[in-house]
Amino acid sequence: MYFPPPHPMFVNFTAALIPVSLGSDLLGRILRKPSLQAVGLWGILYGTLATPITAYLGLRWMNQLGRHDRGMVIHEWLGFSMVGVMIVLSLWRIRLYRHKRPASAPNLFILVALFGSAAFQGHTGAVMSFPKEDDTSTITAVEPTALVNAADPHDLGNGWRTQIEIKQQFSATAPSNLVRRTTP
Repeated sequence: MYFPPPHPMFVNFTAALIPVSLGSDLLGRILRKPSLQAVGLWGILYGTLATPITAYLGLRWMNQLGRHDRGMVIHEWLGFSMVGVMIVLSLWRIRLYRHKRPASAPNLFILVALFGSAAFQGHTGAVMSFPKEDDTSTITAVEPTALVNAADPHDLGNGWRTQIEIKQQFSATAPSNLVRRTTP
């Protein structure tokens, strides 16, 4: 039995909770609504809980893939930096909330920078996960090893192989439904 890597699922929590926190804190400050400020606080707190798990799962997946190229290093560095920034923002935001104050301008500025960093990091992750049709430098786990010999050196472990290796091995002989196409 194989399980797909959980990192791509967990990134959605961070990707959703940062803009929720930013939007709620910004609107809560502008409209002077404590309920929106509370949503902003809980958004960053839940994001701060999810992000270290996401980073750890990404590190495990990277080590399974054996990827240490420049794009992966940037993606990894951004992920672990986000963990630290989110912890600081959460503690800062708790302090403001306890004093019944809305998110401060510097707090919002850092949250905007975090949002931009998350967007860039999401882009780098997507480029590595969904390569162009002719890009053989990008490795992505997308196919089960049931189609191939499990002792193969391109086996990524946990039942997954690289998309490029499967494409190279099967594209000439297999029916088109066995090879995943990444572009329409």
